[in-house]
Amino acid sequence: MAYRTKRLLLTLTLLIAVSVIAAHRAVAQTTIPIELPFHHLGDGAGNEGTSFTKSFSITSSLREAVLELNIFHPNYESPPEIYINGQSVGSIQQFFPPLNPADTASWQTNGDGSHDYIGTVRVVVDVTELVDVGENTFRIENGRPDDDYFFGLVALQVEEAPSDLFMVLEADFDDVVVNSRRRGTLELTNTGETPITITGIDDLQPEWTVYRRGQGGAEIVLQPGDTIRYDVVFRPLEEGDRSTVLLIRTDQGTYPYEVTGTARQPGPPNR
Repeated sequence: MAYRTKRLLLTLTLLIAVSVIAAHRAVAQTTIPIELPFHHLGDGAGNEGTSFTKSFSITSSLREAVLELNIFHPNYESPPEIYINGQSVGSIQQFFPPLNPADTASWQTNGDGSHDYIGTVRVVVDVTELVDVGENTFRIENGRPDDDYFFGLVALQVEEAPSDLFMVLEADFDDVVVNSRRRGTLELTNTGETPITITGIDDLQPEWTVYRRGQGGAEIVLQPGDTIRYDVVFRPLEEGDRSTVLLIRTDQGTYPYEVTGTARQPGPPNR
């Protein structure tokens, strides 16, 4: 009986060590371009006016939306004002470098005592609470009457709300010997009520390979409740912490899935 007990405990220990499961719902990340070309705003004769408005669409619920844009030569004390759907995103002064009028290569002192930054300010601000599914508007306008500045590269970096694609990785990619191979299994399950088409999975690093045995790169239509399995193979080329991001491409969007592992040189295991 003692022998059986020890053997059972050893088996359970091995199962726990080998079966590492990571599961989460797919979340798509993408860029929504709003206005990429640069525009020259201000009240001068050669400028494009004192404000600019552009509409953009959002087609699905978002977990997060971050507005990004570049502004060249803005005023520090009264910077341009930015609105999403008529609501201010807040002051962008926080994105300026520290004011230093003595640095005349970077700062211009105006006749009214204010200062223009002679460079590009990169604005990155969370606007999740300001956007809606459907039509939206972006607006930028002068912060002072005689502004003269450029702006462009306006886009939203968005993370969509979780989809009906549920992903489970069962693998142990820790302590893998360099140039050896270890296999795990990635399961994708459609937990929704409509089909999901899997168009492919990209593995971004040469140390990782994803494939479906005997199926090649064929598209798969995953019916509600169905599960599909892929092999994930880790073949480290260097020791240390290793990782990749699998890009699961579907007709609903592209979903990133991070996979991590560790590698060691041949010899006694590190565990």
